[in-house]
Amino acid sequence: MSQFIETHKYVIETISPIHIGSGEKLLRTDYVIYDRRLYAINMDRLIGSLKAEQVETFSKIIQKGDLSLALRFLNIKPSEYNKYAKYIIPCGFQPGKELRSHIKDIEFKPYIPGSSIKGAIRTAICYNLFVIQEKRKRLIQEVFKRSRSEKVISDFVESIFGSEDGKHSPHHDIMKFLRISDSESLNSNSMEVQEINVINRKSPSGIRMYAEVIKPGFKTSGKLIIDKLLYQETYSKYIDEFPNYKIPTNIDTITSYTNKFASSLIDKELDFARKYGIDLLQDFYLDLKQNHLEKLNKNQFLLRIGWGGGYLSTTLGLLLEGERQLFERIRSYLPKTFREPFSPMSRRLIIQQNFFIPLGWVKITIE
Repeated sequence: MSQFIETHKYVIETISPIHIGSGEKLLRTDYVIYDRRLYAINMDRLIGSLKAEQVETFSKIIQKGDLSLALRFLNIKPSEYNKYAKYIIPCGFQPGKELRSHIKDIEFKPYIPGSSIKGAIRTAICYNLFVIQEKRKRLIQEVFKRSRSEKVISDFVESIFGSEDGKHSPHHDIMKFLRISDSESLNSNSMEVQEINVINRKSPSGIRMYAEVIKPGFKTSGKLIIDKLLYQETYSKYIDEFPNYKIPTNIDTITSYTNKFASSLIDKELDFARKYGIDLLQDFYLDLKQNHLEKLNKNQFLLRIGWGGGYLSTTLGLLLEGERQLFERIRSYLPKTFREPFSPMSRRLIIQQNFFIPLGWVKITIE
């Protein structure tokens, strides 16, 4: 470890299911389900094994939108599915029309992108910089200046300390001193398919989505590098504009900031669950607080990453709840589920037996 560069290993453990999208949505022509398993079929491999006359007929049948029907036509038995599968994961039901695919490496093994971890840390740092009332005035002034932007709140975190012509730019990003690698890949048995329900206050909305997720209890690792020299070079560009908003480069301070943000998120979710009598959601967050957050070592912190974490996890909305004037000014740019300033009324949850399970919670240990 040099004077200016710190290199750490991080270990990330999933506390609740994690979904980080690949950008791809699987259709029923991409997979088949048998014996509570989903087989994602490699079409090149499958079609390459067919005779010319079979390919033409196969193409016509699959246009009906059902791969299992096409496989039956080819007389491919379920015991042979694994020969054509890119990967196989547990799935105890038939997903809807679309299935969100988790990001994977070239061998179709899931991993957690370093950018997802860094983005969550960025939000936590920004939250801590503006949590003091006097400093929050600057935040509100900046949001007012940008209030014609459709993504004024969500884009704010990225653009505030790294923008070029009002847009986030990696070349001007003060956070580029923090480099986080992608995690090591996990085996496909770490994944499963889950149904995600949208809960509006007390009851399900009827909206269901389906996604591949990394299951709770799995661990993987990567590298975290802090380049303090690069930080000094970059911060010099912002010192006049933000003289009192110093980004921490000390790993202990970064750990403290992320846990303070996680604590605020958990308390907000507990308030939401208590207000609307959602006991099963309250049970989850009480357990997260008492058995995870309050039992962390000094080198550990909680983060919420990936899809399904919600608006409050990815923005500074927690700091703006009381700002009704600002809320009214930019309300047309915010989701329709907002009833109170910067406070969404719905949650994406996995309903499993007697549990309501939010997505995205992980524990990170710095070594």
